[in-house]
Amino acid sequence: MKVFVDSGGWLSVLIRTDRYHQAGSHYYQQILAQRAILLTSDFVLDEVITRLRYHVDAFSPTALY
Repeated sequence: MKVFVDSGGWLSVLIRTDRYHQAGSHYYQQILAQRAILLTSDFVLDEVITRLRYHVDAFSPTALY
């Protein structure tokens, strides 16, 4: 199975304070257990990196999963 992961999916898994963190992390574990191939794009990665830079305190690594 192949799963395309958009920025919302990555951010919900990476940021513990995200309101969808619990659901996103649960789904992420399920698709990993099924050995799914995760797909994304460079545009998605750009968006994730930008959001992390502006919404996560760079000096607070505990904010990340």
